[in-house]
Amino acid sequence: MPPQNKSRANPLRGQPTDDQEAKLPTQATDPSPLTRSRTGLALNPRRFMSVVPVALLMVALPALAQEPTAEPEASSVPEESAAPAPTPEAAPVEAGAAQPPTTTGSGDTQPKAGPSAGLLQLPQQAPKDWGTLHVVVFIGRRSTPALGVMARIGETRAVTNEDGAAGFSGPGGIHNLYLLVPRGLVPGAPGSSPAVEVKISEVPVVPFETTELIVTLSESGAVTNQLLEVAKKSQTSQDEEDSFEKRKATNPAGLLEGLLLSLDTKKPVARARVFVRGAPVEAESDAQGRFRIELPAGEYALSIIHTQYSTQTVDGIVVPAKGKVEVPIELSPSSVELDEFVVTAPHVEGTVASVMDERRDTSNVADVLGAEQMSAAGDSSAASALTRVTGVTLVGGKYIYIRGLGERYSSTLLNGADLPSPDPSRKVIPLDLFPTSVLGSVVVQKTYSPDMPGDFSGGVVQLRTRGVPEKFHFSLGLSTGANSVTTFQSGNTHRGGGRDWLGYDDGTRSVPGEWLRLTEGGTKTASLSHITPRSARPSAQDKVGLFEHNYSAQQVTMPLDLGVNAEIGDRLTFSNGAKVGIQLAGQYDNGWMFRGEDRGQITIDTVTGGFRRDFPTAIRQTTQDVSMASVGSVSAEFGKNHRLESTTLLTRKTAKNSSLDRSITNDSGEREKTTLSWNEQQLFAQQLRGEHEFERLARLKLSWMANYSTASRDEPDTREYSYVRDTPTAEVPNPTFRYLVASGPLRRNYETLMDESLVYGFDLKLPVSLGAKSELLLSSGGLFSRVDRDARVLRYRFVADGLSDEERALPLDQIFSPERVASGRLDIQDEFLPTDAYTAKTRTSAGYLMGEFIREKWLRFQGGVRVESALVSATTRPFVIVNPMQVPEVTGAIEQTNILPAGTLTLNTTEHSQLRIAVSQTVNRPQLRELSPAKFIDPETRIPYIGNENLRQADVTNYDARFEWYASATEMISFALFRKDFTNPIEITILPSGEPGDNNLRRFTNIPSARNYGAEMDFRYELDRNVDALEGYFLAGNLTLIRSEVEIPEADKAGSTNLRRPMQGQSPWIANLQLGYSDPEEGRFEFLVAFNMLGERIVEVGQSGIPDAYEQPVPLVDFTASYAFTERLRLKIKGRNLMDPLFQVEQAGLSQRAYRRGRSVAVSLSYEF
Repeated sequence: MPPQNKSRANPLRGQPTDDQEAKLPTQATDPSPLTRSRTGLALNPRRFMSVVPVALLMVALPALAQEPTAEPEASSVPEESAAPAPTPEAAPVEAGAAQPPTTTGSGDTQPKAGPSAGLLQLPQQAPKDWGTLHVVVFIGRRSTPALGVMARIGETRAVTNEDGAAGFSGPGGIHNLYLLVPRGLVPGAPGSSPAVEVKISEVPVVPFETTELIVTLSESGAVTNQLLEVAKKSQTSQDEEDSFEKRKATNPAGLLEGLLLSLDTKKPVARARVFVRGAPVEAESDAQGRFRIELPAGEYALSIIHTQYSTQTVDGIVVPAKGKVEVPIELSPSSVELDEFVVTAPHVEGTVASVMDERRDTSNVADVLGAEQMSAAGDSSAASALTRVTGVTLVGGKYIYIRGLGERYSSTLLNGADLPSPDPSRKVIPLDLFPTSVLGSVVVQKTYSPDMPGDFSGGVVQLRTRGVPEKFHFSLGLSTGANSVTTFQSGNTHRGGGRDWLGYDDGTRSVPGEWLRLTEGGTKTASLSHITPRSARPSAQDKVGLFEHNYSAQQVTMPLDLGVNAEIGDRLTFSNGAKVGIQLAGQYDNGWMFRGEDRGQITIDTVTGGFRRDFPTAIRQTTQDVSMASVGSVSAEFGKNHRLESTTLLTRKTAKNSSLDRSITNDSGEREKTTLSWNEQQLFAQQLRGEHEFERLARLKLSWMANYSTASRDEPDTREYSYVRDTPTAEVPNPTFRYLVASGPLRRNYETLMDESLVYGFDLKLPVSLGAKSELLLSSGGLFSRVDRDARVLRYRFVADGLSDEERALPLDQIFSPERVASGRLDIQDEFLPTDAYTAKTRTSAGYLMGEFIREKWLRFQGGVRVESALVSATTRPFVIVNPMQVPEVTGAIEQTNILPAGTLTLNTTEHSQLRIAVSQTVNRPQLRELSPAKFIDPETRIPYIGNENLRQADVTNYDARFEWYASATEMISFALFRKDFTNPIEITILPSGEPGDNNLRRFTNIPSARNYGAEMDFRYELDRNVDALEGYFLAGNLTLIRSEVEIPEADKAGSTNLRRPMQGQSPWIANLQLGYSDPEEGRFEFLVAFNMLGERIVEVGQSGIPDAYEQPVPLVDFTASYAFTERLRLKIKGRNLMDPLFQVEQAGLSQRAYRRGRSVAVSLSYEF
């Protein structure tokens, strides 16, 4: 948005601006507040009611002036500091008295004031020892400007305008200020009088200067915040004003441009007011912190006033004739934070206004979610929050698809650093690991820029942790929740360790230490039936008893979910000017979830030639989820140009699963499979970041970061076994389930994975002046990243020989009892695959050069190039069996250097709209295991895969265009078009049946080409724009239409049914809609209703003539409401999946999978100390 450049009188004085002529009753021709409301110019009914007492007070104003209200002033101010008595010529003017024309501080001549117009009364000519007092009054927690408050010092009075501002001149000295507040503005104040008087003691009025006083009142009329600044904004000396008029008439005009930045965050400061001393002009900074004023050539002094920053004065600014001078100014945060002068959302980290500013100001096509939006929607993790973003869908509850592209085409950064993954089959980290309580904002960048990683196709998810607060903050929250199909219902669990409630296994599930010692870490057993005769391996039989004797699931009544979170932070300032801030946040959640799912396998009916549903299976799974997260940040600032920050993040997610699957077997018998598992995932990250600005080097800026992180997955002692029973007959109507010895014996697996990552890089930014109307920002930087992965799986089969039918009917705990272990009838056999252990690594080094050219606020072009070299390799390491040379190591690798250009053009078509066009070239590299030609099993889907050492990277050309229109700080609408052309994209194909049980073997391969294109629409609208009764309500939503096409060559067809199909996981449309409300007066009550729905998408590629399997659309409706009992205590209620639809996967028109999640509700209570 271009900067505001208005030569106007200062609205803080109560004078009308160019766009406020009909609103501010400062002229004799203005109607009274009552008349203005009646004529429809004041549409807000609450403001109308608040002005009624003011109108009544104005009628009685002469009488009020005779009351002895000056006595407290005389008694509370020392005699030597009291204001001198005004001379008859300079006596304050009583309201209602007819006066000759008066001169304002801006030099404008006002007409004679009538009895009903004089809200601002000034003397005919201010003496030289007088000063000016500007008062701004806010009401309530949201700091709403107070209209109609009468401010009085002695007999001088003024009434606040719609900005809550009033001003008058008076003699220098220390005074008491009295505010007469209409009761409608402070309904909680004691008493029943039409107005409440508030006293502000010892307010200084400095001769020749302007004192700014900002006061915030609670609903009860108490002063909650008070900011006093003596700002040298305008000198009332007539000589200086005359000098400006002479300079204006004789000197050529020049241009003064400024950039306002926060001293703490280095972010632009928007909506700050800039005054020129001795000149009747002012400006307001835009969203980029910029302002522009045209002035006659000469020397000037500026004063900058903002509610969240201390007033700043800059002297000695020389404006050249017919030229331009640029002035960068940094503002220090004030000790008291207040909202903006005007009723708009303040630019606070994580608010709707701040993230919308970032979306508008970035040179890329990006969507931003702030902490305020995530909290309002009740999202508990980054994964669920991202479903509100245009063009983003969630797969498996943890992986995102951006614009129809799978997780392989996306990457995740934490504060700018790449992260490792605890998933052995994927490089992307599951986003359900990040609770929203530790995040300040989430940015989804959809267009590539050279400062981003080159492996970029769908987009980059940038997670940002919460920043350090400006002042002391401590909050504590408790929560509980329930689900309609889970809470207080019967579910299954299994015995674990003593620390299960913390999400940590205490060693109960670990491989026994003695077994590891005997088998050299589990890789060499004495029980290799396919190599060594049984007679030669008696030791395995003796050691069965070393393993934990725990096989059965127990029924449990699932309790309420519980959670607790806390946050504390502060910022300290030392005598040498250094500032140190600290922020700590933590969260713990313990919840339960039950899923009853019906599955079937779609096959071809050999009789009819159609399709049928075979092997129906009823899955009953109970999961206890324990999640913990903590983040700590420490920042240090040394002067205004150097900042260091350290961030430590630890997040964990543990799932304790107990699953019972009952299915019909081939011979129409019944099979019951039990699976008991424990899965721990953890991410640890330690970051160091620095920002430095070197003023002597043309304001060169250096930012750097170093990040060490680890991601681990530990799944110890997953137990699987089955029981079967025959088909019921007339003779045996209820046959007994018996332990399945042959094909379904007890299996125990131990899986571990560790990713270790080190990333460090730097960025340089140099502003270059190109004259009065253009500027250039040059950027350059480098990055190095290394990731090392080590993964392994230990697989054992426990065999029980010679069991009778009666013994097979016993529970497994009794079959594998210590007595049978001692009898030698049990044995341990390994089921190791040569590929069950592997190592992998990536090495990436990159450098980029980028420039951003800006021309007169209407054009911005960002372009550059990135050179990136990458090595990706995976080595399958065989377990030692007898001779390690029998299974050689297998390595797949790809190493390539790419030159990746990108350019984005932004045109500001109007003051509030802009058009972006972007073109870029990126790549998509194989993931770690995809390069190894060895067979492996996905730990989540249990589907077998085989890699391909001949894989090549995919090249992607990206095209984007987006039009954005911003109606206000919180309102916008945008339309976007995008297209992506892929060369050699990596897809999954199904191989023909080769080995028994390998009929579902998948392989990664390059196909010649693919396309992906679509359109997006996004909007946010405040409903009170045209209807005052809907103040506080907003409507937001987005719609995405996507089409993709994959063509599989005949040679790679294998078992695939369709050679041309959409990309797997891509929905043809995605829709989101939100209706929300936030109490505009006090902000006590808020609610949000959110709707999400997406079109059908492929979840499994069809094979052998069977069509693709599609997940069907379902409507998802969520609800969040919160109420603040006080400014510190808040209650929040969340409802999830309120319609509880049936989630279904269809294949050939038949149901392959179907389940319901149940309705969920959660209640939380938070308190800020």
